[in-house]
Amino acid sequence: MPASAQPSEGKRSRLLLALGIAGLGVFVGIEAASISVAPSYARIGPTFFPWIIGGGLFVIGLVLAWLTVSGTWVGEADAKAEPLDAQALALVAVGLALQAALMIPAGFIIASTVLFCFATRAFGSRTIVRDIVLALVLTAITYGVFTFGLGLQLPAGLLAKAF
Repeated sequence: MPASAQPSEGKRSRLLLALGIAGLGVFVGIEAASISVAPSYARIGPTFFPWIIGGGLFVIGLVLAWLTVSGTWVGEADAKAEPLDAQALALVAVGLALQAALMIPAGFIIASTVLFCFATRAFGSRTIVRDIVLALVLTAITYGVFTFGLGLQLPAGLLAKAF
């Protein structure tokens, strides 16, 4: 094969990454199939989210593989690389650490609201009141879905009396 017809190292790496993501999706699906489910589950059971995640990973991997083969996935070497934003990375890292530290004493809603606000700040948001309100709404909905919809108890923490 002539040197010009051989795939570039970057293209080969992107294809391997894409196939690895698709393979991870297959692995998650296989593992989801091995989860034992009690017959009492008439609604969404413990395999629902793993199936969604596995299927999503598989589809994303296939799309990335197709983009690589067709030449439309632009790799790092082909695009201008943005410099690392150390401040944004630090904000997200601090938010994750605070969420982990606050999860039990403050509860899921408050801990996840803190993480959300740090992440939005890292992405450039300067509207802290809107971010807090949005985070509280989203985390309360998530708490409700897991606690009341799926029967999985998330830590209530300081808001235990409200639920």
